[in-house]
Amino acid sequence: MKRKINGKLALIVATAMLCVSGCGMESPIQEDNVAVSENLPEMVKAEDSTEDTSSIQEQEMEAELTENSVNQVEYDIQQSLENAEMEAAVLQKKLMENPTLTQADMNTLSMEIYQVWDGVLNDLWNILKSTLDEETMNKLLQEQRAWIAEKEAEVKEAGEEVGGGSLAPLVANQIAAKLTRLRVYELASYLGFEGTLITFQVEGMEEVVPATIFEGLHYTLTIPTESWEMIASECWAAEANGEVQFWVTDYAGEDVDDVLQKLLDGGYEKVEFDPYMVSREDEERILHYVKLFSENEETIGIFY
Repeated sequence: MKRKINGKLALIVATAMLCVSGCGMESPIQEDNVAVSENLPEMVKAEDSTEDTSSIQEQEMEAELTENSVNQVEYDIQQSLENAEMEAAVLQKKLMENPTLTQADMNTLSMEIYQVWDGVLNDLWNILKSTLDEETMNKLLQEQRAWIAEKEAEVKEAGEEVGGGSLAPLVANQIAAKLTRLRVYELASYLGFEGTLITFQVEGMEEVVPATIFEGLHYTLTIPTESWEMIASECWAAEANGEVQFWVTDYAGEDVDDVLQKLLDGGYEKVEFDPYMVSREDEERILHYVKLFSENEETIGIFY
């Protein structure tokens, strides 16, 4: 995955990208699901997600504004986010992997995932009410109301796209959970939360870990804090196995297709699932992979 941050390529590296114990190799760059964009709180009814929810908007906002405040001193934002990620991941795994679930069961589980994030959102909102000055809070309130309207519109549209019926609540709840999760991280930033989390799959189970950001010349790299150690300039080794390493090569100014051709001429072969990823096997049967990223004449290669 890549994003632009201050004119740089932003790359996310997950611990699942490198194999330490013979697991199947996958693309090294996993989706960073904590990047924030749009957002808002609202309950999606498991029985009928296609119902007109316009009357619920102000009720929910009013409830949020009158709930008891959460003590910010006692509230650990990082821990709360990690707990929510873990709880939601357990529910999602059950939803995806239990073949005995009925449609009603799936609708209920999807609602529970949404409620995990809605609960965190309400906690953060209450802290914001007791923390921000009146002018800032009024602006945030208007932003929140706009987010609610956008979110409810997307939720309603999602239910309509599947034609309503028993499947609609599942689809609508999943959209609601996704958007609410994004909003949670956005609201956390108002409270000074600067941490970064990486979400990725390990053996079918979603894991979330704290991460740090490394600033390169033409890119930023998000790396799990506790899993990798820098051993040389722009080169990291896995703490679990020092022989597992990855490093970054900056091809700034070179066309990505030219770089790709150089790698192919050097003995690499294309992989089937990604046109800008290549691999080769050396004499010791060690697999070497390269994933290329490019934007605005900036080409970056991650070798591992």
